[in-house]
Amino acid sequence: MLRHITFTVFITTSMNTLATGMVPETSVLLVDEKRGEASINIKNTDDHPALLYTTIVDLPESNKSIRLIPTQPVIRVEAGQVQQVRF
Repeated sequence: MLRHITFTVFITTSMNTLATGMVPETSVLLVDEKRGEASINIKNTDDHPALLYTTIVDLPESNKSIRLIPTQPVIRVEAGQVQQVRF
């Protein structure tokens, strides 16, 4: 039993250490329809610059008449820097 628990903890710890790259400040971005805009910060946790590609994914139950366009859909983010993406 102890071996199983140790292995599970090791797997969880390993996955957290491998989670590098572009990290959003939150997992979900809610857009207020009345304001018509939203923004989110993304941090490059890698030790080298990377390109941040932003795409919009429509959910099956979403209103297809509403369109969001990200400003700067592709941008270079330097190592350790934070980039704000606006919608």
